[in-house]
Amino acid sequence: MKAVIGVTLLVMLTYTANHGGVGAVQGVNFPGTQSVKLTNSLTPQSESTEPLFKPSRPINCEDFQGYLDDAILRWQKLKGTYFILIARLGARERGTQLNRYRLAYIEDYLKRHKVEYIVAQGSQVNGLGRMEFYVGGRVVTVIPIKSNTRSVCTGSTGG
Repeated sequence: MKAVIGVTLLVMLTYTANHGGVGAVQGVNFPGTQSVKLTNSLTPQSESTEPLFKPSRPINCEDFQGYLDDAILRWQKLKGTYFILIARLGARERGTQLNRYRLAYIEDYLKRHKVEYIVAQGSQVNGLGRMEFYVGGRVVTVIPIKSNTRSVCTGSTGG
């Protein structure tokens, strides 16, 4: 299942909480969820404040694949949750098409692994663009992306 969200200054997403509740993503309701707001500071207004993984510079595709697989494994351990993926343009990047290419790369992988996910384009950030993975309402990974490139990593994953 997939839900696409357009986002500008403030990202309002729905995160799954293990204890229930009801939330919505721009008119799409997901049972068993609660809403959490995110800002450019990457601080969801919930228990966690820092991602588990946050490389300081763009990474190669093998490492990217490892971070993505780790997040998927974390998601699989939770029942009734959505894997949330947010792409943000960097300071010197223009146009949402760039993020669409970046998201498409990961969406294909998520579909092949039958992950229930939500994708969003977040507000532009200072410095490099980035890809953010959220599992169970918590930011688990934030990966910087090389400026003005369609790819989320450097090199190749080999398939």
